[in-house]
This record gives sequence, structure tokens and C-alpha cells, in this order.
Amino acid sequence: MDYADAIIALEKAITIENKQKDKTQLIELSAHKDVIKPKSKIKKTKSEVAKRDLPFFKYHPEPTLTGAFETDNVVTCDCCNKPTDVYYTNPFFAIDDIDALCPWCIADGKATKKFEGSFQDDINVDEVEDKQKLIELVERTPGYSGWQQEYWLAHCNDYCAFKGYVGWQEIEPILSEFADIETDLANAGGLSLADLPKYLKDNGSCQGYLFQCICCNKYRLYYDFD
Repeated sequence: MDYADAIIALEKAITIENKQKDKTQLIELSAHKDVIKPKSKIKKTKSEVAKRDLPFFKYHPEPTLTGAFETDNVVTCDCCNKPTDVYYTNPFFAIDDIDALCPWCIADGKATKKFEGSFQDDINVDEVEDKQKLIELVERTPGYSGWQQEYWLAHCNDYCAFKGYVGWQEIEPILSEFADIETDLANAGGLSLADLPKYLKDNGSCQGYLFQCICCNKYRLYYDFD
């Protein structure tokens, strides 16, 4: 029953019982019987927000699995000001304090342009000849979070894809698939392969970061300490 129907019903009741109080209410209601009741605001739910396919990041192909993108809440992207249930909170180097960025503002470069920031320090990366690849890495690729300053490895003259956080347990089965793990260990801080079972632990004081070459698929390893 809408407002107009309710008024008609009330009018019939007044005719029968002739209550002066109801007559007064009827006069007031009749003046507004053509008014349409406004719809209540519906809070957007998680399933109603992000319906677009996630963009692909060549140097960080599985950001949801690595934890770079969070999916536990609906937040507002600081760049486009739109609600999103997939958002980035990992390192972003900018003057402004950024709480969350959506994947699309990262992929198209709007976030770095708007806030004049970067997702990776361009000094803490391996050398790659093509500067456009560096721009894609630091301006349009979600980063990862390290104990210390993050470092991005390269191979076959291109940046590697970040695969995730690892310890000895995760890399032991794939040791034969590394390009040169002894060199990686020496460059990162001086640990030897024999040290890894004792020290390298996911979520531990010595954290490993696994990279994979996007050309030959060989793995590389970086690590740091808390």
C-alpha cells in the first residue's frame, strides 16, 4: 500500500467512526499524498563494487596471492575516489599519505601521476637497458613489502616477476631451477646456500623474496633481515 492508498483507507475509517483526531491527521496527510517516498540509500556491498576484470601486471602477475592486493573490505581509492573491494596498501613512495589504491589506477599510471610517486625506488633495482621497462616497473606495477628497502631483480635484460615471500621450505624443492642462487645470496648479504635451512624462513627474521625471469623462467632470490 502506497501513501495515497493509505490516506483513502484512513478516510473510510474516519467516515465510520467520525474521530476528530483522525480527521486532523487526514487533512495533513492529504496535502502530501502525491509525494513519492524517497528510496533509502543502499550501502554498497562487496559483491556490488568490483565487477571489472583485474588488470594484468607483467612484473607482479599474482598480486592477490602475494598479498599486495587486499580483498577483505570495501574502501575508497585515494586516486579515483571510487569504491573498490580490491585495493593496494603496500609501499608507495610519495609526499602524500596514501591509504589505498585500486588496481586500475595503478595499471594506467594515474596514481603515480596524481601523487608524483612510485611503487619501487628506481635506484634499488637491477640494471635493464630499456628505460621504458623501468618506468613500467616503478610507475605501473604494485610493489612488495620487505623488512628493509625493497630490491627488484632482473634477468635476460628484463625485470623479473615477483612471485611471493619464501623461506627455505618453499625454495628447497626448486633449487635446480634457479639461475645462480649462490650469486644471489652473496649479493643480498653474504649468506651461503648452507646457511639457508637455518636462517631463511617465511615471515621470519630472515625473509626471502622469490622472483622469476619472464623470459627463461629461471628463479632468482633476494632476502633481508628485520
